[in-house]
Amino acid sequence: MLTRDDPLISEYLPVVRGHIVKNYAWMADRGNCLMSIDDLKQVAAIALVKLVGRWDDVLAEQGKSREGNGGLFWWYLKEDVKRTVSKYYRDIAHKGEYDEPTTDELGEETWEVQRTSLRTPTDAPGSRITREDIVDFFTTLSPRHKTLIALRYFDELPFVDVADVMSAVPGTVRNITQTGLKNLRAFARNQFLDDPAPMPRQVHMPWEPPESLVTYLRERHQKDLPEYLGIVTLAFRADVSYLVDMLHEGRHEVPGSKQLTMSPFQQAAADELLSQGESMREVSRRLDVSYGIIVHHAKRRRSAA
Repeated sequence: MLTRDDPLISEYLPVVRGHIVKNYAWMADRGNCLMSIDDLKQVAAIALVKLVGRWDDVLAEQGKSREGNGGLFWWYLKEDVKRTVSKYYRDIAHKGEYDEPTTDELGEETWEVQRTSLRTPTDAPGSRITREDIVDFFTTLSPRHKTLIALRYFDELPFVDVADVMSAVPGTVRNITQTGLKNLRAFARNQFLDDPAPMPRQVHMPWEPPESLVTYLRERHQKDLPEYLGIVTLAFRADVSYLVDMLHEGRHEVPGSKQLTMSPFQQAAADELLSQGESMREVSRRLDVSYGIIVHHAKRRRSAA
């Protein structure tokens, strides 16, 4: 029976609030005056309370007890929070209506690259096929690349912690991870090109998971590496925000200036939509990119034509 004194609530309430600030503050920025970061924290707290209420039943179905399963609870909680917060954002964020800004109002210094989605609820089936293709390509990466990407974007570990788990140097971990991501992003970009760029040849070097990784997966997920990567792949298929994080992380600047622009993947997707006759407003909505950035990209595209 759920009570306010359940230790899981007091333990994870500050954790989930910090998780919201770190990973979902952009929603408050994009959600107009109808949404604040405090609203998102409240929504996440409700998800926490609901999960605590059914947690003993979840564990009973798996033949487990609470002891030693904090990592499993956190995994379930992150997934519940992501679903709940995303639904809240879809329901609330776009209720306000604004006049389209003029280019004079779009100060370059205030432009920000927002998170980008490959799929929205109204997207055509083709976009979902594209997403499936990208996840299929992820499964062809080497086990080490897949593991590093999973630790970084599924477990949301900073590179310093990933290095500890992998018993490696942080710089080495970052470089190897970026190599895998470079291949993944190149494949994703090719989905929008009539003449795909050559893909780097993948060379899978022999690799034995370090004992520190085996211990980490056993303690946090109660799984071995193949089972863990299987769960990660399923999560990538089910929730597009994982692909968003992998494909669009970082700042992208126009060469020779400090002006922010879209990533190469976003630019290719925007070009495809614009060539199909979609309005700049619709492209902005579909890609979740600032309207001003789409306007500027379209101008540069016309100038280069």
